[in-house]
Amino acid sequence: MLFGLVGELTDADLRGLESREVGRDSLQLMAPRSHPLLTRNKLSPSDFRQQTLLMRPPGSSIRTRAESMLASILGHFHHVVELNSGEAIKEAVLAGLGLAVLSTWSVRRELQEGLIVPLDSQRWNQLRPIYLIRRAGRPLRGQVAFLWDFLASDIGAAQSFTP
Repeated sequence: MLFGLVGELTDADLRGLESREVGRDSLQLMAPRSHPLLTRNKLSPSDFRQQTLLMRPPGSSIRTRAESMLASILGHFHHVVELNSGEAIKEAVLAGLGLAVLSTWSVRRELQEGLIVPLDSQRWNQLRPIYLIRRAGRPLRGQVAFLWDFLASDIGAAQSFTP
Protein backbone atom coordinates (compact mmCIF):
# COMPACT_ATOMS: atom_id res chain seq x y z
CA MET A 1 0.00 0.00 0.00
CA LEU A 2 1.40 3.39 -0.98
CA PHE A 3 -1.34 5.38 0.76
CA GLY A 4 -4.96 5.08 1.75
CA LEU A 5 -8.06 6.77 3.14
CA VAL A 6 -9.31 5.80 6.59
CA GLY A 7 -12.16 6.97 8.75
CA GLU A 8 -10.55 7.01 12.19
CA LEU A 9 -7.16 6.63 13.71
CA THR A 10 -6.10 5.99 17.28
CA ASP A 11 -2.67 7.04 18.51
CA ALA A 12 -1.63 3.39 18.39
CA ASP A 13 -2.75 3.15 14.76
CA LEU A 14 -0.64 6.18 13.86
CA ARG A 15 2.70 4.62 14.85
CA GLY A 16 4.87 4.64 11.76
CA LEU A 17 2.34 6.55 9.68
CA GLU A 18 2.03 10.07 8.35
CA SER A 19 -1.56 11.29 8.27
CA ARG A 20 -3.48 14.33 7.05
CA GLU A 21 -7.14 15.05 7.68
CA VAL A 22 -8.65 15.62 4.25
CA GLY A 23 -12.35 15.76 4.97
CA ARG A 24 -15.28 14.80 7.14
CA ASP A 25 -18.35 12.76 6.58
CA SER A 26 -21.39 12.09 8.69
CA LEU A 27 -22.44 8.70 10.01
CA GLN A 28 -26.21 8.38 10.30
CA LEU A 29 -28.76 5.68 11.04
CA MET A 30 -30.38 5.06 7.65
CA ALA A 31 -33.50 3.32 6.35
CA PRO A 32 -35.02 2.71 2.93
CA ARG A 33 -37.47 5.45 1.92
CA SER A 34 -40.52 3.23 2.46
CA HIS A 35 -39.59 2.19 6.01
CA PRO A 36 -42.51 2.48 8.50
CA LEU A 37 -40.36 4.09 11.22
CA LEU A 38 -39.93 7.15 9.00
CA THR A 39 -43.56 8.08 9.65
CA ARG A 40 -43.08 8.26 13.43
CA ASN A 41 -42.36 11.62 15.06
CA LYS A 42 -40.51 10.39 18.13
CA LEU A 43 -38.81 7.00 18.21
CA SER A 44 -38.37 5.00 21.39
CA PRO A 45 -36.30 1.86 22.03
CA SER A 46 -39.40 -0.32 21.76
CA ASP A 47 -39.85 0.84 18.13
CA PHE A 48 -36.77 -1.21 17.21
CA ARG A 49 -37.97 -4.56 18.64
CA GLN A 50 -39.00 -5.91 15.25
CA GLN A 51 -36.09 -4.34 13.33
CA THR A 52 -32.86 -5.76 11.94
CA LEU A 53 -29.65 -3.78 12.34
CA LEU A 54 -26.95 -4.33 9.73
CA MET A 55 -23.44 -3.78 11.09
CA ARG A 56 -19.81 -3.98 10.03
CA PRO A 57 -17.66 -6.50 11.95
CA PRO A 58 -15.83 -5.51 15.16
CA GLY A 59 -12.72 -3.43 14.44
CA SER A 60 -14.40 -1.21 11.87
CA SER A 61 -14.52 2.49 12.77
CA ILE A 62 -18.13 2.62 11.57
CA ARG A 63 -18.97 -0.30 13.88
CA THR A 64 -17.37 1.46 16.85
CA ARG A 65 -19.23 4.69 16.10
CA ALA A 66 -22.51 2.84 15.49
CA GLU A 67 -22.30 1.04 18.83
CA SER A 68 -21.64 4.33 20.60
CA MET A 69 -24.33 6.24 18.72
CA LEU A 70 -26.99 3.56 19.15
CA ALA A 71 -26.12 2.54 22.73
CA SER A 72 -29.59 3.39 24.05
CA ILE A 73 -31.37 1.19 21.48
CA LEU A 74 -28.77 -1.41 20.50
CA GLY A 75 -30.17 -4.15 22.74
CA HIS A 76 -33.68 -3.64 21.40
CA PHE A 77 -33.10 -4.77 17.80
CA HIS A 78 -34.67 -8.12 16.94
CA HIS A 79 -31.63 -9.14 14.87
CA VAL A 80 -28.12 -7.76 14.41
CA VAL A 81 -26.49 -9.01 11.21
CA GLU A 82 -22.79 -8.49 10.48
CA LEU A 83 -21.66 -8.01 6.89
CA ASN A 84 -18.04 -7.49 5.82
CA SER A 85 -18.81 -5.11 2.98
CA GLY A 86 -20.08 -1.55 3.26
CA GLU A 87 -21.52 -1.94 -0.23
CA ALA A 88 -23.41 -5.08 0.83
CA ILE A 89 -24.85 -3.21 3.83
CA LYS A 90 -25.95 -0.33 1.61
CA GLU A 91 -27.61 -2.73 -0.84
CA ALA A 92 -29.34 -4.56 2.02
CA VAL A 93 -30.77 -1.27 3.31
CA LEU A 94 -31.93 -0.38 -0.21
CA ALA A 95 -33.63 -3.79 -0.43
CA GLY A 96 -35.47 -3.15 2.86
CA LEU A 97 -33.61 -5.86 4.78
CA GLY A 98 -32.70 -3.65 7.73
CA LEU A 99 -31.38 -0.39 9.13
CA ALA A 100 -27.72 0.58 9.22
CA VAL A 101 -25.35 3.33 10.26
CA LEU A 102 -23.91 4.48 6.95
CA SER A 103 -21.44 7.11 5.84
CA THR A 104 -23.00 9.99 3.94
CA TRP A 105 -20.05 9.69 1.54
CA SER A 106 -20.96 6.15 0.61
CA VAL A 107 -24.68 6.86 0.08
CA ARG A 108 -24.57 10.37 -1.37
CA ARG A 109 -26.36 9.41 -4.58
CA GLU A 110 -28.98 7.32 -2.76
CA LEU A 111 -29.67 10.22 -0.35
CA GLN A 112 -30.02 12.69 -3.23
CA GLU A 113 -32.43 10.37 -5.02
CA GLY A 114 -34.41 9.74 -1.82
CA LEU A 115 -33.75 5.99 -1.89
CA ILE A 116 -32.20 6.00 1.58
CA VAL A 117 -33.34 8.35 4.34
CA PRO A 118 -31.79 9.15 7.74
CA LEU A 119 -33.84 8.17 10.78
CA ASP A 120 -33.97 11.11 13.21
CA SER A 121 -30.82 12.77 11.86
CA GLN A 122 -30.65 15.12 14.86
CA ARG A 123 -30.38 12.16 17.25
CA TRP A 124 -28.35 9.55 15.34
CA ASN A 125 -25.71 11.55 13.53
CA GLN A 126 -21.96 11.82 14.16
CA LEU A 127 -19.26 13.64 12.22
CA ARG A 128 -16.21 11.56 11.40
CA PRO A 129 -12.85 12.82 10.16
CA ILE A 130 -11.32 11.20 7.07
CA TYR A 131 -7.55 10.82 6.92
CA LEU A 132 -5.11 10.29 4.11
CA ILE A 133 -2.34 8.00 5.44
CA ARG A 134 0.95 6.55 4.32
CA ARG A 135 4.03 5.02 5.87
CA ALA A 136 6.20 7.72 7.43
CA GLY A 137 9.59 8.22 5.81
CA ARG A 138 8.72 6.28 2.68
CA PRO A 139 9.15 8.61 -0.28
CA LEU A 140 6.47 8.73 -2.94
CA ARG A 141 7.47 9.22 -6.55
CA GLY A 142 5.90 10.30 -9.80
CA GLN A 143 2.15 10.23 -10.17
CA VAL A 144 1.65 8.77 -6.68
CA ALA A 145 3.52 11.73 -5.13
CA PHE A 146 1.47 14.15 -7.23
CA LEU A 147 -1.79 12.51 -6.16
CA TRP A 148 -0.77 12.55 -2.44
CA ASP A 149 0.15 16.25 -2.67
CA PHE A 150 -3.10 17.09 -4.42
CA LEU A 151 -5.31 15.12 -2.00
CA ALA A 152 -3.45 16.47 1.05
CA SER A 153 -3.77 20.09 -0.11
CA ASP A 154 -6.66 22.27 1.02
CA ILE A 155 -7.83 22.59 -2.59
CA GLY A 156 -7.73 18.85 -3.22
CA ALA A 157 -9.54 18.05 0.02
CA ALA A 158 -12.25 20.63 -0.64
CA GLN A 159 -12.83 19.50 -4.24
CA SER A 160 -12.54 15.77 -3.75
CA PHE A 161 -13.72 14.89 -0.27
CA THR A 162 -16.48 17.21 0.83
CA PRO A 163 -19.43 15.03 1.85
